[in-house]
Amino acid sequence: MKQYKYLLIDADGTFLDFKKSEMRALNKTIDYIGWKDRDLFINTFLEENRKAWEMLEEGTMDPGKINAARFSALCGELGKREKPALSPEEMGEYYLSRLEEGDFLIEGGREFLDYLRGKYILILATNGLARIQRGRLTRAGLKGHFDRLAISQEIGFQKPLPAYFEKAMEGYDYRKDEVLMIGDSLTSDMAGADAFGIDSCWFNPDELLNDGTASPTYEISRLEEIRNLL
Repeated sequence: MKQYKYLLIDADGTFLDFKKSEMRALNKTIDYIGWKDRDLFINTFLEENRKAWEMLEEGTMDPGKINAARFSALCGELGKREKPALSPEEMGEYYLSRLEEGDFLIEGGREFLDYLRGKYILILATNGLARIQRGRLTRAGLKGHFDRLAISQEIGFQKPLPAYFEKAMEGYDYRKDEVLMIGDSLTSDMAGADAFGIDSCWFNPDELLNDGTASPTYEISRLEEIRNLL
């Protein structure tokens, strides 16, 4: 096993339970505006959100414009049936406020970070919106676990671009064989690590098949398995 010194750790889907936070925020938003067809709202949002984040990874979407883009598209689709009670801007802001409250953790998430803290230099490596990630980390009491927060919206590049990883590691006197990326996404975390030339560990709790998008160095299905690697 290599002796790593720096760990780049993704947030959502890795130690933060984004799906749970997202569904809570969506349901709170639906209740707030009084929209009757919950399934239509959620399914439409998830589709527009998927498109926006794919564009971000491709480099064709500014992180600061994601929320406006997805809620503008959502309201456009909902408006074909009935005009929502709030404007896209108002709805988007309400959603973000509720999302910021979502400090839910993946099972074993806190223990995972507790185990790594102090043994390695930990760098949060996330494409998530800065306001949301900082708020959730603070609420969860995990912000202090990290030596650096490398949030794409703040550093000007996003995973999987090599430039993101260069900025995330800027100022450290490192060798690439000392750096390990840990995350759940093949397209951003693992593919980004491949492009930057560092090792990676794919957190794959659903035991999905690798479609060839990336070639992780390691694979785990439970966070506690990190103890067998590090």
